Amino acid sequence: MRKVIACRVPVPIHGAVALQIRRKHEVRLPPADDDVSTRLGECHARIRRFLEEAAALARTVDAGVDRQGSAAAVQRYFAEALPLHTEDEDRSIVPRLGGPLAPALVRLAAEHASILEALVEIELDWARWAAGATDTPTQAHVDLLARLTSSLLTHLAAEETELFPAIAKLSAGQRRLIVAEMAARRSPPPPH
Repeated sequence: MRKVIACRVPVPIHGAVALQIRRKHEVRLPPADDDVSTRLGECHARIRRFLEEAAALARTVDAGVDRQGSAAAVQRYFAEALPLHTEDEDRSIVPRLGGPLAPALVRLAAEHASILEALVEIELDWARWAAGATDTPTQAHVDLLARLTSSLLTHLAAEETELFPAIAKLSAGQRRLIVAEMAARRSPPPPH
């Protein structure tokens, strides 16, 4: 099944000027009974949505906007959910793939590390704004967000074109194990 996801991500450039990037990503999803690529595709859509919200936040100085709530949501998503997604790929999917994909897998893992490193720096601003700070984004924040957005969109497109078809070729048993591992990462730990 082919699914086209249209994504318009506003990327702040030079302060108040925003460049609208419109990208169409073709995502090849395996049959509906394969939950792995569907879950990853849904997560990719959330990443794109939160990138859009982060860009809007970087442009927002209007006091009427719930900047604090928006910053809290963006910060929480990128601090909590994105690392789980990365762990899903690095610990559950990549070890089951390989062969001709090995060079791409190494590249994607390096991109994960670079993206998470950039997020550590930018999350400081989001956390400050979530706590009620009213300062405006610096040019450094705007530039870092633009680089992060570009890196993430390129990375997501590569995963969707390189990993998703390979995941579809895994056995049903392997895909079920991946889904179980993904679910376990999101389950609360058992009480002591």
